Amino acid sequence: MIREIEACGERVIALNDADFFGNPRRAADLMRALKGRGSRWQAGVNSREALSDELLELAAESGC
Repeated sequence: MIREIEACGERVIALNDADFFGNPRRAADLMRALKGRGSRWQAGVNSREALSDELLELAAESGC
């Protein structure tokens, strides 16, 4: 996914995933990979996982 994001050349990205936090491990891995790249991104999340302080902190640090 990072290769696709880099290839598109955009700095603002909308991830078309209705439940981005549905797989918390995958979401965390992707957010760690996005950190420091200067991108801004958004995606849909469900309210249950959005209560995770760890995921929310990672989201903010990665440009969400």
